[in-house]
Amino acid sequence: MDISELESIGLSSQQAEVYAYLIKNGSTKPSLLAQHLRLSRTNAYKILDSMVDLKIIVRETKGKTLAYKPENPLSLASLTANYRAEAVSREEKVNKIMHELLEAYSIHTKKPGVEVSTGRDEVIKAYRKQLGLGEDLKFIHTRADVPSMGFDVMHDIRVEPSQKGKRRHAIMSNPLNSTINYEQYLRSNLDVTWIENGKYSSPVEWSATDSSLLIISYSTTPQAVLIIDPIIALAFSQLWSLIESNLKTTEHHKELVAANKTATTIN
Repeated sequence: MDISELESIGLSSQQAEVYAYLIKNGSTKPSLLAQHLRLSRTNAYKILDSMVDLKIIVRETKGKTLAYKPENPLSLASLTANYRAEAVSREEKVNKIMHELLEAYSIHTKKPGVEVSTGRDEVIKAYRKQLGLGEDLKFIHTRADVPSMGFDVMHDIRVEPSQKGKRRHAIMSNPLNSTINYEQYLRSNLDVTWIENGKYSSPVEWSATDSSLLIISYSTTPQAVLIIDPIIALAFSQLWSLIESNLKTTEHHKELVAANKTATTIN
């Protein structure tokens, strides 16, 4: 049995070693376990009792003899589920105070936090980090996202803010050869300002929240630059608003908005 695989689910190296031994040998006295694994008896008892608390082994007494045996390995699934639930809970608690922490941090730190990521999986992590801030989004969309990342990945990323009650404000070109689904946009808390097709063809997406700016390049290998800094984020947000204001005066945007109102009235 590969001990590292047991460590990867959250067991310490000693817990993993003890668990593997018990799985192979069954019910074992602490003294025998300590001898085979070269542990002190005190340490052996501590490790065994910690694993009883995790509910992956059980303590049994036969007369005056104390022994430990492994639970059904399916108990490991329950353990990992508990770890996952704890991780989600911790993430939610951090997100609640993240904005306040970033504001306090920026007061005493002049240097913005910058993370550069390369590759599809790392770019997904960058998206998740920005979404994890729990703030509304303003972004300039690029059509290069789905060909590079895949529809399912981008769909999950796009709808996550609305699932957390956050709004998205997008500048984007209307879909090619397809009908605009305004009802879907409404359900997903998405406000769209339309740009004429071809006016923005760069394979780069810009996304800002109150405290961050995320730049994603899909030119070759996907790359992301995540900047955590309220001042830089505010600067881009103001530029975004200026662009939005100008786009709303264009005939292209007005026509699409009017078409939406007509379709809504007919339905």
